[in-house]
Formats: sequence, C-alpha cells, structure tokens
Amino acid sequence: MAGGIDDLSDGSGTGMTAMVNDRRGGGPPVSGGPGAQAPTCETGRSSADVRPSGRQPWRLGLRRQWPSATDVRQVGSEPDYRFTLANERTFLAWIRTALALLAGGVAVVQVVPDFGFPGSRHVLGVTFVIMSIVISTTSYRRWADVERALRLGRPLPPSQVPRLLGIVITLVSLIALASILYSSGGAGR
Repeated sequence: MAGGIDDLSDGSGTGMTAMVNDRRGGGPPVSGGPGAQAPTCETGRSSADVRPSGRQPWRLGLRRQWPSATDVRQVGSEPDYRFTLANERTFLAWIRTALALLAGGVAVVQVVPDFGFPGSRHVLGVTFVIMSIVISTTSYRRWADVERALRLGRPLPPSQVPRLLGIVITLVSLIALASILYSSGGAGR
C-alpha cells in the first residue's frame, strides 16, 4: 500500500482504524520523519493542500462535495458486499428517478397541449427539471456518505431528499389540478 495505517477516531472512543490515503504514492508511512508526506483524512484533504492564506483551492471544495470512489473506499474496513451492492442499487434508483423527472419535464413542455393558465406547462416542466438536477447532484453524495458510514460502522446519515421530493411532487400535482380545473371551467362558459 502507498499509505500507512492511522487512527481516524470519530470521537466516540472506538478508535477505528482506517487506511490513510497517500495520494502522492510511493511515500513512506505517514508516521513522520524527514521526507514523510502529509496525511490525508477521509475526505482526501491533507495539510499540504491548504494555501498559506488558509483557503483551500476550489477543486478541494469540489472534491469534498463529491469524493471519488477510491477516497471513500480507503477508509474503515470492507463491509459485507451485500450492503455495498444495496447502496449502489439505491444510487441507481435515485438516478432513474432523476431521469424520469427530466423526461417528464421535457414532455410537459414539448408534448402536452396548452391547458390552464398561461405558462402552466412551463411552470410544471421547469419544476420537474430542477428537481431532476437536485436529485442527480445529491444522489452521488448520498452514496458516498452511506458507503463511508458502512465502512466506519457508523449510523447511516439522514437524507432530506425524500421529503423534498414529496413536497415538490405535491406542489406540482396541486398546480396541475388547478390548471386542469381552470381550463375545464373556462371551456364550459
């Protein structure tokens, strides 16, 4: 291994052991000494990555939001493969949901005839597309957080996306209902 073993205790007193990711490769263990390389934590950030001003380069902020699969798989111990596969299936289900919302948003704007008040198709379509973007950008981060929790034996982190999705779908349904009732009431006059 290019890295060494280090204690990445989470403060719970368990003292879990994790592999430290040595991104520069081929260096000595991170235990110190001349020529030792800076250790990295579970987000892949090392003390060498911080500028003298104390600010991080923009790519590190991006890397922290979307850690690579190798960064996530470097911490903790290997969980039962069934849990890892279930986590990946959940990620793929979120991606399918995002694709369905994207297709629905495009279909509402391009295929559905005008109904209700002016611009109702665009309100519905844009709402679907925005929700698709939110789900697709948060699904990978959710996968990484759950994978990290599984590897470290921690509780699974909560997610607000299902609640947000439920609220948005309810609002879109109410807008669609109001548009349908408005258009049917106007046609019968």
